[in-house]
Amino acid sequence: MSKESIGKYLVPARATVEYDEETKERICYVQCRNGEALTVSLPYSWAEFIATAINRRYIARASSGYQVSDPIAVLRIEGLPFQKNESQIVARGKDDNFHIMDNPAYEESIKQAALLGENIFLERWSVLPIDEPVTVSCIYFIKGKAQYVLPMCNAYVLDLLDKLNVIKGKSQLYVRGMDASQFRGTRENPYILVIIRKVEVKKK
Repeated sequence: MSKESIGKYLVPARATVEYDEETKERICYVQCRNGEALTVSLPYSWAEFIATAINRRYIARASSGYQVSDPIAVLRIEGLPFQKNESQIVARGKDDNFHIMDNPAYEESIKQAALLGENIFLERWSVLPIDEPVTVSCIYFIKGKAQYVLPMCNAYVLDLLDKLNVIKGKSQLYVRGMDASQFRGTRENPYILVIIRKVEVKKK
């Protein structure tokens, strides 16, 4: 049975609750699309988690039209993430007028990453620049009380990958998604783990 047919058989899976008239106990289990029980009796939170995981996997794959492969590049960027809205600042120019200018700290962060060269990669199995569709996942290991906005941090990482010529561009032609990006706390020095995966586009 193919993955597509399994998906049609399973999805949408549901966390179903029934009551046993004899024992007067509540029975929870995961139910397939055709009503068949997929699991034995489980705590409701477990059944709901399993059903949600199944639906996300198959519905996301079917609607996106592509499948994601194993990583083709893994990078480590030292330091806390910049946010895209911090990449430019309003500053007074030599003419005493205020202008939107590049943030020197933002430019310095790109420069420091570039100085590492190949050492920025923990693993790499692709020729640069990567000119095929990819997904980019970022794990931000942060510490301190500063608050961050995930899309802004992701935009910074895309800027960095583009400027370092890791990817050929930032448009949807090259970056199809940034799923699974997240923040994690750390007691060590903060850093960003960037995982790039190739996208397998389905032929029509």
